[in-house]
Amino acid sequence: MSNPILTYKTRSGDVTNATGLGVVFLSYRKKNVIYRNDVARDILDANDCAVWFDRNLTAGEDYNAEIDAALERMNVFVLLVTPATFEPGCYVMTKEIPRALERKIPIIPIILEETDMGRFAEVLGDRHALDKRKPDEYEDGLKRA
Repeated sequence: MSNPILTYKTRSGDVTNATGLGVVFLSYRKKNVIYRNDVARDILDANDCAVWFDRNLTAGEDYNAEIDAALERMNVFVLLVTPATFEPGCYVMTKEIPRALERKIPIIPIILEETDMGRFAEVLGDRHALDKRKPDEYEDGLKRA
């Protein structure tokens, strides 16, 4: 497998070297792309870190190789949660969540819309989630995470 050069978002702009920074993998369904940039900005406002998400993938690239490389380098997995997140067969459910669980790294779910919490528990167990719909708790939770 090739070793792609990843581009991360940081407070100071895009970088390809995240050495010395915690790396956050931002996982979301394409159906939830409307939330992606806001949450990435929230994470960077709360923490000095590097955030990776698939915004730089272009036609012709091996997206699986790039996502695999990002999953391998992550220190924290942030999952954007809406009803679409837990649809069977989606890439988030079949590839990204299992990899985060396998690596035993912190998983921080961020609830964005009313979601079936029974399904949430089936997939993620008893993990505490941040709820973006509760701004004070959400902002404080991002800083502590």
